Amino acid sequence: MRLLILGLLITTSSFAQPSKVIPVFLEAVRSYINDPDASSNLVLRPDILAVIKKLEDAKIDPEFLRKYESLDPDAKWLVGADDKYDRWLNEPVSKTTEAPELALHSFKIDVIAQSDDVFKDDIYAYYFVTDGLVPTGKVTSIYKGIGHGQGFFFSEKDRVIFPLGFDAKKPDRHLIVDYGVIESDGDDIKKMQKLSSIIIDIVIAVYTARDPQAGEVLNSLRKEVKALADMLLSLNSDDRLIADTFGFKSAELAQLLEQDSYVEFTKKYKKTSHFDNWEYHVHFRLIRKD
Repeated sequence: MRLLILGLLITTSSFAQPSKVIPVFLEAVRSYINDPDASSNLVLRPDILAVIKKLEDAKIDPEFLRKYESLDPDAKWLVGADDKYDRWLNEPVSKTTEAPELALHSFKIDVIAQSDDVFKDDIYAYYFVTDGLVPTGKVTSIYKGIGHGQGFFFSEKDRVIFPLGFDAKKPDRHLIVDYGVIESDGDDIKKMQKLSSIIIDIVIAVYTARDPQAGEVLNSLRKEVKALADMLLSLNSDDRLIADTFGFKSAELAQLLEQDSYVEFTKKYKKTSHFDNWEYHVHFRLIRKD
């Protein structure tokens, strides 16, 4: 699959472009909800069937997707214009300082003030990490009953967000992390967590089900992942407290870890309003392989 993806063309866009994934996802949802045998319906397009297969494999509850059924696949669904990190994807490959082999952990969240004044927070986090051109994804377990002034460490399994499946890896030119923190006191958080875990799989399934020569663009993968996540989470009753991005180029990573075997940094988020007040601190750690 990686070879197929790497065969796609690379272009840049200063403007928002139509999403190729969201319309397909919405059409797949309609079939998935209303036809128990949708995955064997050969009349459906291959890209729609590919999404249905991902939903089936993940055992996504059809009724949980009912909220998306009324959305129009033919509406003007857009991915965002290139941000600075998308521009990194389009920079020509050159002989730059290489990053060392490393790991990136998101190891702790401090809840300085919780979002819900009555109930304690149930929380999970998602991460979409772009190493080179192809994104990978990670969704944590749900951490329950977090209140004011409490913090929690992610489990050993949950904290590793790069690389997945290895102790350490040398990033390809850069490391870009799009991530979010979801809070909820409702039962649907488990279903939303499960759906979040296959967002990247859905995007890649749509792209690889189409003809790579039909103008598909490799650097749209990251933007499509973000756009699909935004759409899915915007209609859910869960509260997305944080949605942010950070990144490092290889030279920056080499400099950060030149003298130290690990470097920690914290991202702080706060909201104050008449309706909602909260403050969360998310802690990260870069670890160099010695």
